[in-house]
Amino acid sequence: MRRRFTHKTAAAAFAVAFLAANALAVYYLWYKGPHCDGRCYTINQSFDFQGGSYPRLAQAGDLLLVAYSDGRFVLDGVNLTSGAQIGPRVIIPHGIDAARSTLHYAEALDFVICVYNHDAAASCGIAWAPRGDVLNESSWQRRDNLVGPVFKEFFHVGLWEPYLAPYNDTTFLLYYSNQTIFDPAQPIDASGYYFLLEGYKVVQKIDICWVQWNGTGFTARYCGAASHDIPGGPIHYKDGMASSVAVGENGTCKEYLMTFEQFKPPTYDVNIAMVRIRVSEAGVETLWRRDVPKSSGGAPFIARLGDGTFVTSFRHYYTGDGTNRIAFVAMAADQATSSQPIYLAAGVFGWPSILADSQGRLWLAGELFNPGSVTVMRISMDFNWHW
Repeated sequence: MRRRFTHKTAAAAFAVAFLAANALAVYYLWYKGPHCDGRCYTINQSFDFQGGSYPRLAQAGDLLLVAYSDGRFVLDGVNLTSGAQIGPRVIIPHGIDAARSTLHYAEALDFVICVYNHDAAASCGIAWAPRGDVLNESSWQRRDNLVGPVFKEFFHVGLWEPYLAPYNDTTFLLYYSNQTIFDPAQPIDASGYYFLLEGYKVVQKIDICWVQWNGTGFTARYCGAASHDIPGGPIHYKDGMASSVAVGENGTCKEYLMTFEQFKPPTYDVNIAMVRIRVSEAGVETLWRRDVPKSSGGAPFIARLGDGTFVTSFRHYYTGDGTNRIAFVAMAADQATSSQPIYLAAGVFGWPSILADSQGRLWLAGELFNPGSVTVMRISMDFNWHW
């Protein structure tokens, strides 16, 4: 299903191209308006799926897979060659509440892997299936207690928002938000940071675990905290919801750009930050940390495009018209230059994610306000690099 975004001040031009080889219609939308900072984006393709939240993407060959939560873990997707949608499969049923999942295709293992919150047990679970059998519900195996349980108090969940990144062919990094009760008598952060949740004060950091395939299943062990302010500095208990891309390696370590939510003193309003970290058997080392410019909002995701540009997506409250938007900020391949933000037209929001496919193109998964479904779009953008 295809939607067209309109705006009373927008100038729009539409072109429709039909691919005769596979009968797939691709619609192009050019959108320009003041909330794009005078620039435009193009929605090249889009697909709608049934209702759910926290949509996440992975590519396995010509399959673009999308996972989302509706109290269950649901897998759907589209064949990028034919344009045919595969239809929903329930991989994890009700009772686990497999929320905030992330997908990854491990090419060397030829597995599609999902990590998820097991809210009923305050732990992080992992599920996997061979790529050739990924659409067969019975082929999926899972371990619900890969990491955890992590409780804050009164059996409330303290482990959130897992994210999986590759390290080598059989080893992965599992990022997750670790929430702890704030104790004013023994504050663990010098700024006394906390936020109110579930009726009491909590602090939060980002932890990383090694996740290893041992031939029959996955095991996990602690690696280190990724919430340091400066190299060698203290852990800051104000960070959460991480995603990352690999940017360098040698024989003993690998380096990643990690985007995440931060709640900076003195106001503790949420915005997006980025660190470059080095991960090895010695633990996690922060190389630099900086704010993503004009990034008030939360729920960031990062992807690296084919030209080397890094794109961060996030939720944003757009004060220009009082609507909730999905926003994008780019960083050049030199990791020094950032763009002005681009704001997607209103109507698509939720807890979005992005993915760069095998051709280096950007895909977005979001939630439609009306009719309340998951939508996946391939987007290209003309970023404004001038401040």
